[in-house]
Amino acid sequence: MSEYKHNFPSEISEKAAALYLQRPKKYNCAQAVAVAFDRFDLLETLASCGGGKAPEGLCGALFAAISLSDPAGHENIRKQFKQEIGHCECQSIRQSRPAGCADCVRCAAGFAGSGSPQNLSRQN
Repeated sequence: MSEYKHNFPSEISEKAAALYLQRPKKYNCAQAVAVAFDRFDLLETLASCGGGKAPEGLCGALFAAISLSDPAGHENIRKQFKQEIGHCECQSIRQSRPAGCADCVRCAAGFAGSGSPQNLSRQN
C-alpha cells in the first residue's frame, strides 16, 4: 500500500478509483477518469494511454484530466498534480512510488472535476 494520502475525497474521485479498481479489469487509468465524468466517447481514444503510454510519458490519469479540461487550465493541472503526486510521468511515479495508480486516478479526477462544468462538456 502506498504512503500517499489523497486530498480528493470527492464523489467523482472515488468513482474514478472504483472504476479503475473494478475486477475483472474494464478500464485503464485514463479511461476510468473519463468514464467517471460520463465521457464514454473518449474510451477508444484513451484505450492506449494506460501503463505509461500516454503522450509525453504522462500518467494516463493526468492525461485524461487534461483532456477533459479547458486548455487554459492544462499547465495548472500539471502543476497541481505534480505537487500532490511528485511527478507527472508514469515511469517516474512507478519508480519512486510516491503513490499507486489508484491514487493517481483519484487525484487526476479531482483536478478534472475542479474545472467549471462548461470545461467538461462534450465537444461536438
